[in-house]
Order: sequence, then structure tokens, then C-alpha cells
Amino acid sequence: MNTKMKLRFEAESPYIQGDFLIINKTLRMKNLFTLVFLFAFCGLISAQTTYYSQDFNDGLPADWSQDGEGWIIGTAAAASSAYFTVPASADGNVACFNDDGLGNGAVGGGRITSGPIDLSSANGDLFLEFSSYFVDGDYQGADETGKVYISDDEGANWREIINVTSSGADFSPAFANIGEYAGSTVWLDFVYDDGQGWNFGWAIDNITFVDELVSVPRRSYAVHAGSSVMIDQAAEGLEYSPSGFVFNSGWEPITSFDVALTDGTETITASVSGVDVGYNSLARFSLDETLLVEGNKTWTMSVTNVNADSAPDDDVSDNEMSFNLNAEKNIHPDKAVAIEEATGTWCTWCPRGAVFLDEMSKRFGDNFVGVAVHNGDPMVLSEYDSSIGSFPGFQGYPSVIYNRETILDPSAIVDPSITDMKQAPVARLIIGGTYDGGTFTGTVDVEFLEDVTGADYNISLVLTEDHVTGTGAGWNQINAYSGGGNGVMGGYELLPGSVPGEIMVYDHVGRALIGGFAGVGGQVSGDFSAGDIVHYDFPGQAIDAGWDTDNMYVNALLINGDGSIANAGADSFNKAISASTSVFDTKIDNTLASIYPNPVTDQAFIRMHTESNAEVRIHLVNAVGQVMMNQTLGQVHADQMIPVDMSQFDAGMYLMHIMIGDTLTTKKITKAE
Repeated sequence: MNTKMKLRFEAESPYIQGDFLIINKTLRMKNLFTLVFLFAFCGLISAQTTYYSQDFNDGLPADWSQDGEGWIIGTAAAASSAYFTVPASADGNVACFNDDGLGNGAVGGGRITSGPIDLSSANGDLFLEFSSYFVDGDYQGADETGKVYISDDEGANWREIINVTSSGADFSPAFANIGEYAGSTVWLDFVYDDGQGWNFGWAIDNITFVDELVSVPRRSYAVHAGSSVMIDQAAEGLEYSPSGFVFNSGWEPITSFDVALTDGTETITASVSGVDVGYNSLARFSLDETLLVEGNKTWTMSVTNVNADSAPDDDVSDNEMSFNLNAEKNIHPDKAVAIEEATGTWCTWCPRGAVFLDEMSKRFGDNFVGVAVHNGDPMVLSEYDSSIGSFPGFQGYPSVIYNRETILDPSAIVDPSITDMKQAPVARLIIGGTYDGGTFTGTVDVEFLEDVTGADYNISLVLTEDHVTGTGAGWNQINAYSGGGNGVMGGYELLPGSVPGEIMVYDHVGRALIGGFAGVGGQVSGDFSAGDIVHYDFPGQAIDAGWDTDNMYVNALLINGDGSIANAGADSFNKAISASTSVFDTKIDNTLASIYPNPVTDQAFIRMHTESNAEVRIHLVNAVGQVMMNQTLGQVHADQMIPVDMSQFDAGMYLMHIMIGDTLTTKKITKAE
């Protein structure tokens, strides 16, 4: 006998309706979907005209018809099955298509169609409103849908007016503003489709045509600061890019709004206009102005001036949200941690991984290298997926492999990452490469920052892509945080239990392993002095035509002999191919120059030991890898001595990189008090 395990949704989840908009200046992504939040029904406060109602308590009306054996007209208990339990809150009978109850062999769906509904007495505002229970489970990737259509020509032509997604653990109100049908006779068509899989079902009840909604306010909006509420710390001096969401849970569309950010002293305001945020749809915004991370600050984000009206909605408690930017000092500029997240769109808790990877990237920049390694969905990279799944002690989804040392929950990566980011690495990684439009050839320079004896490191490159989207089977993100019952999770608590692929944006997606999971060995081995550089050219990597290189990153890993990661680095794909493949992309000869006096107090002299004139450049780096001086000296004569002013620098050890023509000489220099 066929059996199945299905996700049960315990938390309330939203039900989406309208256009989804990603707003950043002129960027807008419109995708029709439906979002309905669970509202408590409030009492009538004004006279409402009901033009038609149907509650199915007397069965299917004689002038209605049904197509499909899955439709049941009966009580909640009669309409339920093992994995599709109609909530007991149902008022009497419901109309329900129970796909689960039909078993694994039944695929397709069915519809119920109303008889003629006389709206000739309606004028002005007119709404269709009903109660909906829809899991939107999309079992094994099959996309189940519930849609409502309307016709005013006896069914000759139908227009879709509602496309439901998840309603959460109970019935939720669904509605459509259909004022253009006032004065007409209409027909309704409720259509369920299981996506050609063994899915859950859809239950409806209490269908009405009214001139005023009872369960949905005219005006209600909220702001959410997104993943910024999940982490407090950020690298000192970083320019933080604030972003968030504006949700509309009123039936009046939002066409403009202002977003304000304040720390109590400074206030930043941005205006968004020319939008159409319908009922329970949302606008995602990013502010162009950044916030400098300094000290410990609490920023409050608020939404105001909605539709050019300064009056707030009735509930102002959700019109603002605060987050912290607490500066972490002494983050080493050349140290990065590597986080490889095991994830999948089917994974109910994996939004947690996405939230923490996204926010750590925003707060720590190139000091944080995050890779989302997908499993069982359209973004899977088989080699990477199998390597993560077979990692010693792997515990399932979601989890992260931290520097290939240990396995952590995504929410536990903040503190160890900050601790490690403050440690001086044995070497820094400089990324470069070339791209011919079809093949990327990456390079890595390993520049040692300290003396090392008996080094034996592997090196590899990982290509990742941000802003990945897709539609169809496997692209919906299952979301256990829907409805808020499992806590705040970067805004996922306001998204449905199955977030449609049309609105999901996937970041850090692992696209290619260059050099393999274990990396290339035998290239960084032996004894090295501080300043030594090892250059390696990786084999060419084909770039899929579907990847957007403008959103891609090249991540380098320096791997210890025990498989753990000693250091990492990251550059955007475009920066990697436009920059020099090395700070000094050349051969090394440390005999071509000498420095004296050493230690030095105020002025040092570089003496060249060359046989001919050459172009000379000087590159001074302090002990933590910061570039303190860059000078181009032009053509220098053989055996010439060059003065270097060291009086401006603090006492300590420095590396002087001297580029003589196409050859590099590196010398240690100590600045005395």
C-alpha cells in the first residue's frame, strides 16, 4: 500500500493576493499571487448590504454543478482525511475537494460552478467574500492550486479573480473587489487542481456578495525590517544597506509611502511612489543611503505618509520596527569565515539558514563567505550536495558546516564567526581570473602574512549566485515560520507556508566547485616567509547560460591538511575578472633590493640591485594586512637608492613589496619607536 508523510502546518500562515513588488528605484518584479492573513472577525459597525449568500448547509444548491469526484458537501469531519483535516471551526457544511482522500492514484482535480447570481440591485462597491482553508502543501513538488473565476456571460468566458495559497491552520477570509460587475448577473467557478500529484485539498464556506467587507479593514499596513532584526553586531566602519518590507492588509491599495530610519539623532527618509500594493500583498524596498556602523546604535524603521496621507491606520503598533547595529572592532581585513549551508526548497526550517546567511553577508561583507548548498530542488549541484551530505557528523537540514570544522545550526554562526574574523590569518587570498563569455578561468594568489614551515594547503574556488529565481515544480520554499507561531524569522513569519517561486529570491546559491570539494593539493606546500606569494591558475569552468554573472561571486578557500578551512576570500565575479589576477602578478626574486637601516625610525632607503633601468612601484602593508602606502616611482636607474618616509607610521612590523619591472621583491621592515 502506498503511504506518504506530509507536512502539517501548525502556525497560521498568510494567504496572498495581488501584485508582489520588489522596489529599488525603478526595479519592480510583478507576479500575481494571493496572500490572505488570518483575521479575527470583528463585529459589524455599519450597515452592510448582502446581495447573495451560500453556506452549503442545505447541500449543493440545485442550480450549482460539480465536476470531479473529489468534491464533498458535508461537515468538517465528513470532508476530512488522514492528512487533510478540515478545521472544526467550519460553520455547518463546507464544500471541499479532498485530494488526499482520493489516494495516490487520483490526479487532476475538479470544480464546482454556481448557478446565476443576480447582482442587479448592486451599485457602487461590490465584493466577493468567502472562507477558505487551503494548505498549499505542494507535496513532492506537485503544485496544488485553488482558483476562483467569474463570468457574466453564462460561462462563455471566465476571468480569474482569486488564486489562493496557504491559509494556515484555520479558515481565512478571502475576497475580491469586483465593483465592475455591480448591476450584472454572474456565475462563479471554484477550481481545484492537484498539480498531477497526491496533494491535500481545498475547503470553502460562507460565500457572500456584499457592498462592505466585514473581516478586512479598508486601511491597514505594517513595516518589517527583514533579516536585520535577527543579528545585532556588524563590522565597525561597514556601510550597512537597510532594507525591509511594507505589507498591506487593508483592501485599499497602497500607491505610495515613505520609509523613515532614525537612531534618535539622525533621520533618513526615502519615498516610494508609483506602486500598486494590493490587499495583503507587499513591497520590498532597499534604501540607497547606507548606515555607517559606529558605536552601538538602535535604528527604528517606520512607514508613514501612506498614499500621501499622514493619518496612520487604526493599529499603529506594527508601523515601526527596530534593529541594532553594534560595531565589532578589530575585524581583520584579510580574514573570512566559510559557511556552507545545507538547504532545500522542500525543507520547512531552511528559511532560517537563508536569513542568517543573508544578514551576516550584509553586516560583515567579504569577511563572511556563505554558500547555500541545495538538495533535492532545481538549484542542486550534485558534487557539492553529496560532499555536504557525507560530511562527518552531518545532522540534516538546515545545518551549516562551519569552516569545515564543526556543524552548527544557522542561528548559532554569529558568535564563532566574529571571534574568528578577528584572528590574523596565516595568509590572505587574492582572487582574479579571465572570462571569455563562456568559460571562467580563475586564479588565486596565496600571500603569506607570517613565516610558515612545512606548509601543506589545498586551494579551491566556489562560484555562487545571488538573486536566483524560478517558477514551477520545486521552486516554492516550504516555510515553517508562516504565521509567526514559530517566532520571528526575518519576515518569513509574514509569508505563506509554501512561498511561491514567483516571489522567492535565493541568494548564495552554490553554482560550481572549481578544484573539487577537497581542493587542489601540492600547490601551496613547503616553507614560506611573510610576503611570499603562491600563484595558481585553475582549470577553466563553463558558465551556464542561465547564470547571471552580474550577481555571481568567486569565493576562494585555503584548506588545511585536516580538511578544515584556514582562510577564505570573496570577490564579485566582475571584480575578479577586471582586477589584476594578483597584487603582483609576476615572478618573485627577493634578491633585487635591500632596505636599510632596519629597524628604521624616520627614513628608510631602498637600494636596487638591477642590471638595467626598470619601472618601480612600492606597496607597504602593515601586520594586519592593511595597505598603508602605494607609490609609483617611474623609471629607476640601476643601483639607485630610493628614500621612503616612515615617520608617519606607527611602530611595528611591515612588509615592503617592491615591484621592479615584472619581478617582485618583498622585504620585512621594522618601524621603531
